[in-house]
Amino acid sequence: MLRWDGTSWKRSTPPKQFDKAWSLEVGGSPSGETIWAAASVAHGDEDASTEHLWRFSDGRWTHQFSRDATWTGVIDIAVSSRDDAWFVTSMDPDGAPSAVLRWDGRALRYQEGPGEFDMTAVAAAGPNDVWVVSRRQGPRTLHWNGAAWKEVDHPCVAESVRSPCRGRRHLAWMSLTAQPDGRAWAVGPASADGGSPIVLHWDRTRWTQVSLNVVQTGLTAVRTDPVSGLWIAASPASGAPYVLNLRDGRWTRSTLPGGGPADRIIDIAPAPGTTRLWVHTVRRELAGDKEVRTVYELVQ
Repeated sequence: MLRWDGTSWKRSTPPKQFDKAWSLEVGGSPSGETIWAAASVAHGDEDASTEHLWRFSDGRWTHQFSRDATWTGVIDIAVSSRDDAWFVTSMDPDGAPSAVLRWDGRALRYQEGPGEFDMTAVAAAGPNDVWVVSRRQGPRTLHWNGAAWKEVDHPCVAESVRSPCRGRRHLAWMSLTAQPDGRAWAVGPASADGGSPIVLHWDRTRWTQVSLNVVQTGLTAVRTDPVSGLWIAASPASGAPYVLNLRDGRWTRSTLPGGGPADRIIDIAPAPGTTRLWVHTVRRELAGDKEVRTVYELVQ
């Protein structure tokens, strides 16, 4: 495992359990000082799995929690600070809803969930400002205000007849980000499905759709930073992947050097308080079915 310490990349020794994991979900705080990981390890003869939640802080990993995750592993993690982290699990195939776990700085506990929902993503700006995306009965967004969950309609709910939302698939798998000022963004779908991608903005009152002159492109990640603004990762059906940046009301586009249709952006991470962005890509090689992963630094 490699970790950027603000000056250079350094090797960081992860828990040995990570080597045995068949699934590993990772999320970090905006400062990068706190990292959470959910590692699912198979055991027994019936594909049973135990999930272990680890926390990296003050330069070391500590084990925090273990749970049965045979059918309901953690699929997304949001970390707003060292004392606030949120986890959502997948839905049980037998119908049990997704679960929500929360770290409050002292312990990791199950949090009251928003009901019979199948959650796919989570974003948190603080303990009283958390968003989740659900795909139960079509794509939905729900908000936690510190006391209760509330379902919030957006322009691309399942019954929407507006273009380009009408008839779209995969919108339940949107990427989310929440800002400290109460604003939020959602983008998707992650794969190019032939239509225009969707960008939604929460202005503290309602979701609105933001127009982009982009077609046949998957939007795989969205992140924000107070200095560098809004970042969106784009992987077109043809051509090299690129990132979009909205800063001071102006959009710019930066194409990854040497990238091609086989490359896909997995995630992006703004360097806090700067105009730099880290971009993680993957390319599947046809020969030998291998993956090549690359990290780019974008400086604007």
